[in-house]
Amino acid sequence: MDRRALPNPLRLVMARTLAWALWFGGWLVLGEAGHRHMPLWAGGLLPLALWLAGVGLLLLGLQRRRVSMGVLRAALMASATVLAGLGVAVGTPALLLASALAWSMLLVAASLTVQALRRQAPSRPPAPLVPATGGALLAWSLVAVSDMSTAHGAAVAVAALAMALLVPRSASPVPACRGGLFDCSLPAPDPARWRHPSDWPQQAALLAMLPMMATLPAMAVWCRSDWGLSPATGLLWHLAAMLLPALLLRHALARAPAQVRNVMVVALMGASAVAMWARPGLDGLMWVALLQAAAWSLAWAGPMLRPPAETNRAQHAPEAGSASRLLAPPLLVLALGVFTADFGPDALRAVQALLAALALAGAAAGAIGWLTNSLLSEKRT
Repeated sequence: MDRRALPNPLRLVMARTLAWALWFGGWLVLGEAGHRHMPLWAGGLLPLALWLAGVGLLLLGLQRRRVSMGVLRAALMASATVLAGLGVAVGTPALLLASALAWSMLLVAASLTVQALRRQAPSRPPAPLVPATGGALLAWSLVAVSDMSTAHGAAVAVAALAMALLVPRSASPVPACRGGLFDCSLPAPDPARWRHPSDWPQQAALLAMLPMMATLPAMAVWCRSDWGLSPATGLLWHLAAMLLPALLLRHALARAPAQVRNVMVVALMGASAVAMWARPGLDGLMWVALLQAAAWSLAWAGPMLRPPAETNRAQHAPEAGSASRLLAPPLLVLALGVFTADFGPDALRAVQALLAALALAGAAAGAIGWLTNSLLSEKRT
């Protein structure tokens, strides 16, 4: 089929689905490879940290620059060739780290492809809930069906080549996405939002993606005895908790005011704190991860489901910004790996407790501020 015969909305959906598959696939494949072949290097999280660092450095290098469609195709083809040749998880640390860097280039090129297709859309595209879910299923099926490094490398190469076919021929050069990666998928902390305690619940929920995705291979081992789940089934539970809440509640979230969405996020983060206290063992670790994954789902999707006017006023997608913002994710993953290697599940539990505490503290501060303003306004009247 001639790719020019595909309507742009369909090409955008296909590109988004492939980009999300590459995003989730990076977490799952590189995370499992690091856990298996480099367990003594930051608890097996060094490949993931290097992958995220490569993404951040590339995005920093692309600031105030535009990438042509020819360069995009060349980057996709080159990264596909490297990953197919290395087989992604080959067992050799040096080659595994090289695969992580090649995957960084592939993911940024995929993000720019999505950006180019979005710019050709005559109106604002819908929120990417269906493509994200489809991409997660593609990534999960890859790791669930086969644990062979050659199969992973070949599948990623096929996805990259398919993405190269979707790159528009006549589009103008594009800059990087304002949110960093496509569809605000990169959980990069925004310092401006952390200055306001009322934003802490949303920001804490968005950051919850990092420890959960980074520790999925280890959590599959930790929780196997308590839940009786196979590693593939455990991965599916986590991905479902991340994507199904927003997908199933998308119409309600689009109609609900921002305050209601915030309350839902706070409720889920608070429920994770309760689960942590009520079930302190490994069984509770799984419950906390699922609840915080659902909170991430609503915090991530909520801004994209807002009406256009509300979205413009909220300015929820800041500029990709500083090195500290884009390099924070790999540093946080690296630190988590170091502490996990020393303290095991307790390291993840501490991070989850900190995120829940920040969310609840921000909600309390916001409620006190609202009550104070209400009392002051009543006195003035």
